Amino acid sequence: MRKGRMVTSRKMVLSLMWLFICIVLQSVPPAQGQTYTSKPQNTTVNMGKSATFTCSITPANATVNFTANLPQNTYALQCPGKNIKYPSMSMYGNCDVSSTQISASWQLSNIGSDINSSAFICSVAGLDVETGYLIITEGKPEDDVLGGVEEETIKD
Repeated sequence: MRKGRMVTSRKMVLSLMWLFICIVLQSVPPAQGQTYTSKPQNTTVNMGKSATFTCSITPANATVNFTANLPQNTYALQCPGKNIKYPSMSMYGNCDVSSTQISASWQLSNIGSDINSSAFICSVAGLDVETGYLIITEGKPEDDVLGGVEEETIKD
């Protein structure tokens, strides 16, 4: 009879240990999810100048969908993935993937008024959609300050 009680006691101890382990595992917070490290911002730029829109997330275990919604067409960049080039429009979509972060960016140069009010939309599963707008102005050369950095003008 004593052997039967020992077997029952061992089963009870093992059951209690498994219960304890399950409770501990349930109380451990889950790993941190995706977060934006850079979001597209509303950007105002003079005609003929350049602008860059960036969307970055960490950790690097998801897909960034970064869409350039221009008046004439919509262009999609998916990172990780291939870089996209539209040389006739002076528009380039780039993906940069590291072990800790995924960055997607749209670079535009020699901007014309025909893409005024374009939207740059970043979406990642599980995160809010983030949008930045391009506003084009007709400014004087001395007004060419973008993001606090003055662009250098080359004079002949």
